[in-house]
Amino acid sequence: MANVKTRIENIPMCTEGAGYITINGQNRKLFELSKLSATVEVKTWEKQLLGSRMEQGRAIGLKGSGSMSFYHMTSDFIDLLAEYKKTGVFPSITIQGYHDDPASEVGRLEVVLYHCILKKIPLLAIEEAASETAPQDSDLIFGDYDILDKFKKPVSY
Repeated sequence: MANVKTRIENIPMCTEGAGYITINGQNRKLFELSKLSATVEVKTWEKQLLGSRMEQGRAIGLKGSGSMSFYHMTSDFIDLLAEYKKTGVFPSITIQGYHDDPASEVGRLEVVLYHCILKKIPLLAIEEAASETAPQDSDLIFGDYDILDKFKKPVSY
């Protein structure tokens, strides 16, 4: 065990991956994606009980949230807003992302986020002095997730 060291080539590069989005059953590559992150927070109930000087905690659920940066180059997200505004029903959104660096021994991580709601969708972005296009940012929440592929330990571990 003393000779085991982390090798930098086994740390996956964040640029090696992609995302897909399914809106109302229509699946497509999320080609405008610039950044995607998702986390699960453990919701807790915390209380200091009589006779104890320590507050105790109990896991009572999970909350999925994340963020996404994307280039505003399709009307898909604007169409989501229009559908919700017209019908009062927010469209079903699933986001799938994977991380797969071929130079790393750890392999692939692939996650599917279900029942996603983008919290901020740009309608229009115009800027006189901009020399390049800036990505738009949106927080998101999701109601469930599945892990399709997991990283594995490197051979040298």
